[in-house]
Amino acid sequence: MARSTVATHLAQLIDCDEIGDVSRLVSGTALAAVRNAAGEGLIAQLSPIKEKLGDAVSYEELHLARAFLNRSAREGARSG
Repeated sequence: MARSTVATHLAQLIDCDEIGDVSRLVSGTALAAVRNAAGEGLIAQLSPIKEKLGDAVSYEELHLARAFLNRSAREGARSG
């Protein structure tokens, strides 16, 4: 199975909160870099973020970070 396929499945599990703690999958540094590059709100396309971050964050990490950050943003919107 390709890494990208595994990342896609993990991102789906993160998105629906089946995986809550992503610290073993994505570093806090990578999460912060993705959030900073993406700006506030939900993250849609990864290509512009990848262009900004270059090789500092892999596409697999981007997929996982997007799932976590979008889930967190939706949860914040519900509670706020």
